Amino acid sequence: MVTPAWPLLANELWWFLHSEQSGLLQVDSVVGSLGLSGALLGELVAARQVFIHDGRLMIDAYAEETVLRHYSPGSRNDWWPDRSGRAALPDTAATLLPQIVAEPTPLPVVDWLAYLSRDAYERVAEWMLTTGLVNAARAGRFRRRTAYPPKNLNVSGWAQARLRIGLERGYGFSPDDQLLIGLCQATGVHRRDRRRRAVRPAHIGRARRRVSEQRCGGLRIPR
Repeated sequence: MVTPAWPLLANELWWFLHSEQSGLLQVDSVVGSLGLSGALLGELVAARQVFIHDGRLMIDAYAEETVLRHYSPGSRNDWWPDRSGRAALPDTAATLLPQIVAEPTPLPVVDWLAYLSRDAYERVAEWMLTTGLVNAARAGRFRRRTAYPPKNLNVSGWAQARLRIGLERGYGFSPDDQLLIGLCQATGVHRRDRRRRAVRPAHIGRARRRVSEQRCGGLRIPR
């Protein structure tokens, strides 16, 4: 059995949230953090480590057992056992799963989104830097903002290109891409900012309309 790749939704949403040229965040910081919170939870759902029941985030039994048996405070992703059929965990998920397991009762998804949004941006930024996908630089007026320009434009542009090709050729979108499109719609990256050049490609809106007619995990994505 081939071990599946981890669905790096946070990575791909990151590219949509930032300018490909400057590396600056192109949406409100609160919106960006909430979007990345949703992406981190979406990764766990897509990787079948957690699921949602009655609006609450529930941990998969295997994932819970693995955390309890192998995780120790201070470890990153080296505690996750290498077993066939389970994707290797990125650091972002390896630190999040133990937090979910530690809760005595399952919490509503909205509570997790609010909680994770406090440091979701910094958490994903560290991951992008650690994996060598971006550089960090000071930018903006008085150089008060941190920009994260991509190191490889082919990598940073792949998600947009993949969705555009799917639209142009009439392909259906995978569950992971449906999640990504929904996150792009929720964070507003498909819109254009009148104060500056185009923020995000307009094809996100078209993709979202198509996704609304598809089903993901048995649940129709709301319009």
